[in-house]
Amino acid sequence: MQTLLLKKRLTKKFLIFQLFDFDIEVKPILEVLVGKTVEQALLEVMEEEELANLRSQQRAFEELRNAELVEQQRLEEQERRHREEKVSSIRIQYKGKMCRDSSECYPCQHQII
Repeated sequence: MQTLLLKKRLTKKFLIFQLFDFDIEVKPILEVLVGKTVEQALLEVMEEEELANLRSQQRAFEELRNAELVEQQRLEEQERRHREEKVSSIRIQYKGKMCRDSSECYPCQHQII
């Protein structure tokens, strides 16, 4: 009777092992987990590369913008100097005309002989 009971217990344990083979049952689950982990890692790497590209483009844009601002300031300064030279030239011409038209030059306070 004990042998029969022992056989039944061993048979039950053997059936349990037959019903669930760890290596066979776990392999698909591990493949999915590893696949999802690798996929997520690749997405993160691609995102980092995209961010690096955006930063690079932003730096290039800022350099171009700064160069344009410097050029704009240079042109404004050139225009200001040109305007001042023009005003100065007009004043000199006006003083010369005033001196020729009268015997005494009122703006420059000298006598014309």
